[in-house]
Amino acid sequence: MRLRAALAPAALFALVFTSACSGAEKASDPNWSGEKPEVNRPLRETEEMTNAGATAASSASEPGVIGVRHDVMLSEGAHPARCNCLAVEVGPASDPRFFWTAGAPTADEDTVTIALGARGVTCAGGDADDRRRPSISAVDRVGDDVIVEVEDLPDGRPIASGAVIQKPGPRGNVYVRPRNAKVIYARGAPDNRCKVR
Repeated sequence: MRLRAALAPAALFALVFTSACSGAEKASDPNWSGEKPEVNRPLRETEEMTNAGATAASSASEPGVIGVRHDVMLSEGAHPARCNCLAVEVGPASDPRFFWTAGAPTADEDTVTIALGARGVTCAGGDADDRRRPSISAVDRVGDDVIVEVEDLPDGRPIASGAVIQKPGPRGNVYVRPRNAKVIYARGAPDNRCKVR
C-alpha cells in the first residue's frame, strides 16, 4: 500500500511534465506534425509517360527541325565519295540513303537532308576510314548557297553526321567545306568548297 501511494505522485508528475513538454514542442516548432516523418529514399529513373513505340511514331510524324542533327546518318551500303575523303548525300528526309534513329520526320518542301560519313571512302594522305570521324560543325547560308562545315572529331565526342537544311536559293548550291586548314575533308576543292548539290 505504501508503494502504490509513493508511485502515484511520481506518475502524476510524469503525466503533467510530458503534456507540458509536448505543448511547448508544438508551440516552438511551426513545422511540428503528429504524422510520421517522411523517409528519404534513393531516386529512381523517371518512367516514360508513353510507350517507346508511340514516341518513335510521334517523332517520325513531326516536321523536321532545321539544323545539325545527331539522329540521322548515311544508311548501310556504299556511298560515293563526293568530296575529298568524304561521302555525302543530299535529298528529302525520306530518301533511303539516310538512316534515322527514330524514323524520318515528315517532308517539308523548303528543306532537304544532308548526311555524310567516311566509311568505305579511301583517303589519300589521311587515316583509314574507321579512324576518321567527320562531323558537321555548322551550317551557313551565303546568298543563295548553303555551306555545311565539317570537322574531324576525336574519340568520345558525339558525331553530328547529318542536318536538315533549307534548300539553296534559285541560283545556289549546297557545299561542304573544312572547318579549318587542318581538316582533310573537302580539301583541294575550289575556294575550299566542295559542291555536293
